[in-house]
Amino acid sequence: MKAGHTAIFGSEPTLVASAPTTWSLLGEHVDVVGGIVLVASSDLRVGIAASPRSDNNISVSVNGAKPNHIAMGDVSDFAFSVLDARDKTESVPSPHGSWPERLGGVVWSLIFRQLLPRDTPGFNIAVESEAPVDWGLGVHAAAEVAFASALVVDDENRGDYPLRVRVAEACFQSAAIFSATPALRARYTAALRSMDGQISVVDYKDESVTHTPHIAGRNTVVFAVNTPHNPGGQIPEEMARRLDFIDKATRAFGVESLRHLPDAAPRVRDWLEAVHKVHGPSGVPSLQEATRWLEFFEAETRRAQSMVPLLRSRNVAELSDIVAASQRALNDDYSVSGTDSALAQLCRSRGAVTARSAHAGVSNAVIAVVEATHARNFAADLVDDGLEVIELRPGTAA
Repeated sequence: MKAGHTAIFGSEPTLVASAPTTWSLLGEHVDVVGGIVLVASSDLRVGIAASPRSDNNISVSVNGAKPNHIAMGDVSDFAFSVLDARDKTESVPSPHGSWPERLGGVVWSLIFRQLLPRDTPGFNIAVESEAPVDWGLGVHAAAEVAFASALVVDDENRGDYPLRVRVAEACFQSAAIFSATPALRARYTAALRSMDGQISVVDYKDESVTHTPHIAGRNTVVFAVNTPHNPGGQIPEEMARRLDFIDKATRAFGVESLRHLPDAAPRVRDWLEAVHKVHGPSGVPSLQEATRWLEFFEAETRRAQSMVPLLRSRNVAELSDIVAASQRALNDDYSVSGTDSALAQLCRSRGAVTARSAHAGVSNAVIAVVEATHARNFAADLVDDGLEVIELRPGTAA
């Protein structure tokens, strides 16, 4: 990583850090409504090596590719245009989600939150990832966490968990502005606050982070599985439409999240009906659509909640039933699955204990849990089918 930075930028890096990629066992779609997310850190890591520049540009090379650039002034202008549009409930500008924008956004967010001084310069940044970018494994989030950690976490404050909370919040704020795909807040929490060999349980009702035994162990192996030619999700516009509805409803009731709103489903439906009567249906979902989404949020949160004791008791049989129910709901109720739904079904037919979309709507990959005695044959069979298979072992925090 250091050698790569030197070869690309012609100077030794002064900042080096790494962070784990992450994968969701359940709950990634209720993150935005204040639900419960079960997310694990992977042993596949993303490393960054960076050095300050003499100007305010952010230059980023990914896996040895030619660097791309952006001026920090452009990063700041875009961030404030987004914040201003949100305050005025106007149409929010759409980000490109490029690497320089996202890592420049980390610098902007850390400055905005007074974790970095305003005179922080630009940077040359080399990113190296052990995981593919479009598999729903949080490669961008890992790079952002690694870069932010390199900027503000040192040997003296490494164990300062309040600081890690602030860094996670800054990274998520940046991603919510600069990411072209939905940012999963729990990824940042898990990457910074996970415990070795554990799954993080992030409950946004009370902002708690607890841990359960990892589902990968002596008897089970976890794989990410994907098609080689169609790794990304196919419906970013649909994902954006759902997120816009959630944001409008949350703002209308003045709550931190819909889960903090008592009787959220009927009250949001009443609000939406009033919006239809006053402003018409343009820009908001139909009542039928919204009802399905709200019911999905409530059911998925209950599923995530019920999985916690099953993980602690190693009850894989009942856990697999819940995962299967979630996969059906992603396809039938929330309607965000694509080829990942068929791929999950294929994995189960090949002997997987569970198989579920890694991040439906964002990626076509699936996460499959397989009995250890069958794992080698499972992976070999899928590779023979022309699929790509990566084992996900438990990882450690940034």
